[in-house]
Amino acid sequence: MTQKNVQTPIIQALGAYILDNPAFSAWAGSMALATCLSLVGGPNVRPVASGLATGLLGAGVGVTVAKQQNSKALRTAQIDKSRFESEQRQLKQEQEALSKVQNDLRQAEAKLTVFQAQLKTESNTYKDRIQVEEHRKAQAEAQKLIDSMQAKLEAALADKAAVVGEYTTRMGQVTDTAKKAVAAKEEHVTKLTAAAEKAIDTRDQVLIDERGQVNGVLERLSREINGMAQELAAQKELVAKLQAPKDFPIRSLEADTGNAIRQFLHQRGIILSCHSIGKVHYGSTPIYFEPITCEGVKSIEPHLDALHLALGLPEVPKVALDQGKVKITVQLSQEKAPKRSPIRHISIGDVEKALLPCFHLRVSGFTGSGKSVMLNYLIRLFEDDMGSRAAIFDPKVDFPSAKYPANKVFRGPRRCMDNIELIGDTVSVRQESKVQNDERGLPIPDLHREPRLFLMDELKDQYNSAVARDDEEMAIPKAERGNYARSFKRSVQKGLEVGRGLKVRVIFSTVTDESSDFGFKNNVFKQSATIYLGNQAVTALDSEYLSSVTPEKKAQLKLEFKARQEADQKYIALFYNGSTNEVFYFDAEGITDIRSNHNLKSDEPPKTPILTSPDQVAENRETVAVKGDQLVQDSDAVPVKSQEIPTLSHVLGQGIECPHCGTKTNRQKGKAIDNKGRIRMHCEKGKSGGCKVDTFRIQVK
Repeated sequence: MTQKNVQTPIIQALGAYILDNPAFSAWAGSMALATCLSLVGGPNVRPVASGLATGLLGAGVGVTVAKQQNSKALRTAQIDKSRFESEQRQLKQEQEALSKVQNDLRQAEAKLTVFQAQLKTESNTYKDRIQVEEHRKAQAEAQKLIDSMQAKLEAALADKAAVVGEYTTRMGQVTDTAKKAVAAKEEHVTKLTAAAEKAIDTRDQVLIDERGQVNGVLERLSREINGMAQELAAQKELVAKLQAPKDFPIRSLEADTGNAIRQFLHQRGIILSCHSIGKVHYGSTPIYFEPITCEGVKSIEPHLDALHLALGLPEVPKVALDQGKVKITVQLSQEKAPKRSPIRHISIGDVEKALLPCFHLRVSGFTGSGKSVMLNYLIRLFEDDMGSRAAIFDPKVDFPSAKYPANKVFRGPRRCMDNIELIGDTVSVRQESKVQNDERGLPIPDLHREPRLFLMDELKDQYNSAVARDDEEMAIPKAERGNYARSFKRSVQKGLEVGRGLKVRVIFSTVTDESSDFGFKNNVFKQSATIYLGNQAVTALDSEYLSSVTPEKKAQLKLEFKARQEADQKYIALFYNGSTNEVFYFDAEGITDIRSNHNLKSDEPPKTPILTSPDQVAENRETVAVKGDQLVQDSDAVPVKSQEIPTLSHVLGQGIECPHCGTKTNRQKGKAIDNKGRIRMHCEKGKSGGCKVDTFRIQVK
């Protein structure tokens, strides 16, 4: 081998080593460079070559160290990555295990819920299951008997079929024998004629004998089948009796009632079987039933009211479970326990406790039922409570002056009509006072804060008088009419609807319950509590005004009214307060003597001045005015600035201002002065000019 060929592999190996070891390549390069520079010579070249070789060697060493550090860091990162991947796999396995455990837990909870529901259902229906199991046992025994009889019947039918088959076989055999005999006869007709005839006779006899035997067997089997069928019918009837409900076999009031109850519930799908009748105690009869298809007491309770009406029982039956039996207790009229009197004895103190919170009160009753007596008592009661005299509207003159010397009493229908607006005006004055003082932040005067009491007797008569008086004035111009019916409705309705908040109390009497008879738009009577007297004390229970009273309470009150009549009570009163739904009877006889010592002295003036005329209404309105402001009485009435009433000549000469727009006018509409001393004036502006009215009224003298 030549020297060149030997050097080539060495050089290749050296080059590969240099490529794999950069540090060695740097050192070798530096050494080669230093050698070259040293060969060049020169004083400065050698140190440079030496430094360069050292630097390159240091760089090679640094690269080697850095590579080792990078290799170490790479191995550490690979180890951390392997550990992280292992932890991730472990975490995933733990999550899968946790998910499986959660699924198992949910399945276990679902199974537990189902088990609890099954346990509850089984617990609730345990008694029913026992009854059903007993019933099933009875049915199973009956079914066994039926199966036994059915097996016997099938065996008999099989025997019958076998006998019929045997008979058919024998008949075939006999027929074959006969045919053979006939063939033999044909062959030996001449020789064996006598023998053939004998054979034929023998065949007929054999057939007759066989038929007799078969018919006997068939008759015996038929008798057995009929007997088994009868026994099967008896067993079926027994099963039907076990399954069907039973009635009481005896005839008595209690048994007939129990049978009727069973039939009534049977029609509604509740099947019971009569079991026994308990001990009767004063007509209270417990009747026991065995449940067949019954879901307990709750399935029977909704039908008790209908059962009560259908059987005409005096009381609604009661149902309960007693030792697995359904006990229905009914009250029969055969025996009656001594009952307490239905009369509730209400003391007069309790009556007054119920009356005093009622702000408005109505007394309803026919003539002779004691309305006047009751009204006299109520006047004394509320005057003592309020400390104020009542203003009385007395169209029939039932409140004499000797008895009410300090009260203002308007006697007769005409005076009642002339002053009926007193109630509405009092409410209006107090409303305006409240508004005026509220806007100015001032307290309401004592005059308008003290309670007022109005009593109106025979409200229907007063309304009829107002309508009749309006009819009398039909001949005069419309502008000059009094409009008494309208004034009546306005005043009474305002007192009942608004008076409560202004301490204006109204007591009135009437016969009718219908407020529409008076022309009221709303049912204003429902603003008041009511005392019904006489026959209205029982007929009122069926009216719409007592619709909030339960039917049971009404039935109790009707019994109490009947008992009071049987006790010869002359004056029976029924109190009803729709706000509290309080209702009761009380004895009104002798009520005249109650509160005979009236605590208001007869000569003591009323605390609140009574408005007796339109002049005093205007005077009362003047107390409401503050700093000269004018107040309007109603849509067509004129307020006055002082207590002086202008004369007619002054108004027509000097004129007067319209209270709505302030325009002065002296034009009078019509020539008449009404019965209250008022005239009607034209407004110069009128509605077309921006005023609220075309005409207004003014008080003159």
